[in-house]
Amino acid sequence: MTDNYDDIINLPHHVSANHPPMPMHDRAAQFGSFQALTGRDTSAISDPAMTEKPHYNVVAAVVFKDGKFLCTRKGQTRYPYTTLKWEFPGGKIEAGETPQQALQRELLEEMDYQVKVGRHLITVNHEYPDFSITLATYLCAPISPDFKLKEHSGCCWLPKEDLNTLDWAAADAGIIRLLMQ
Repeated sequence: MTDNYDDIINLPHHVSANHPPMPMHDRAAQFGSFQALTGRDTSAISDPAMTEKPHYNVVAAVVFKDGKFLCTRKGQTRYPYTTLKWEFPGGKIEAGETPQQALQRELLEEMDYQVKVGRHLITVNHEYPDFSITLATYLCAPISPDFKLKEHSGCCWLPKEDLNTLDWAAADAGIIRLLMQ
């Protein structure tokens, strides 16, 4: 297994958590200045960054114990297409973190759960209506005997043949297909 972030998650170079997109009013000022300087009509200029959806780099733990996988259910979210959907626990990668460090931090924050992060399973790119994600998943083993849900509305342990009985978040569908092979 590599510790090089770029080898694990293949992101386009223009995606960067350290450089948020310029606010729309600043872009408008730029285009206005261009028009004033050149005399050219800029109304037909299309700036993809003005309409680009946010992109998040996230990780998920596929925790396996006693022949079953840990499945967690999201609570109420701002998007109806993610509310109360099932997912593998995890979260956003912060600047300067490896995916493995992010995974350990997220599970401690959200569940008081310590896991040993194992091998990379799959990376899924998914576009939701309002944002897109690159989701790197890792096979994990529990270190802590128990956890407590702080952000999820439910959880269960399921064998692989029952994973498709839950209403999964769309980004997790590729993970389920891999696990059920």
